[in-house]
Amino acid sequence: FEATGISPLDPDVILRRFTNISPADQSSRESSVSVLSASDWRKIERLLRVVANGSRTKHTQRLSQTIHSMSVKQQLIQHENEGLREALSIQKRRQKRGKPLPLEQPEEYYGGAVLWTPRKVKKAREQLEQKEHEGEQLQQQKAEAAEQWRSDQQLKARLIQERRVARAEARVAKAKKKADLAENQRVQQARKQLQACIKLFKKSRKQGLKTIKRNKLVMEAAGSSKAGGAAIAYPTSQSQSGRSIKTPSRYK
Repeated sequence: FEATGISPLDPDVILRRFTNISPADQSSRESSVSVLSASDWRKIERLLRVVANGSRTKHTQRLSQTIHSMSVKQQLIQHENEGLREALSIQKRRQKRGKPLPLEQPEEYYGGAVLWTPRKVKKAREQLEQKEHEGEQLQQQKAEAAEQWRSDQQLKARLIQERRVARAEARVAKAKKKADLAENQRVQQARKQLQACIKLFKKSRKQGLKTIKRNKLVMEAAGSSKAGGAAIAYPTSQSQSGRSIKTPSRYK
């Protein structure tokens, strides 16, 4: 099994029998290439054995199988990509071939094959290219118009949003101004009421002092009359509004 490369797994055993490459050529070929592609998995395998000093452990075998699997997958992906590119190229060529040239039929045409001169064919191709170019320009103009419309819509939406925000800010400022005005009016009214109360208090206090002074004079006069033995009638005190002020009994 070892001679056939089955156990341990070594696919290069059979390949070495059919390849006659000297070690010098092999080393020169390997040294001339700095980066190996996925199709060079055999060279990668040999480099792996060189790094591992020829020993085939469980880890080197696992790494070798992983490299081989990744190489196969990479090659399959490359072939698939090449096939897809080729199919796309064929499809594009078919689409390009499918467009007939705008060749004018002769006036007297009774069926059958018609031959055109190279100059007419060239002119028809130029007309077709011109038509395709105009179609591309039209598509580009439509795309630019659509992009401009989207830009205009975005600008319109942004302006609407800015006006909405400005109106909201104006409402807030107006409400604040109204609240400040109401607060100022309330403060001024409270100040006026306080000044009126202070003025009334001073006026009442002044009138009270006058009344006390008048009563004191009356009492002094009454005392002097009583001391002389003569009965003197107490004058009736009146306020500024004309109301009579009664003298307390203890001062009589």
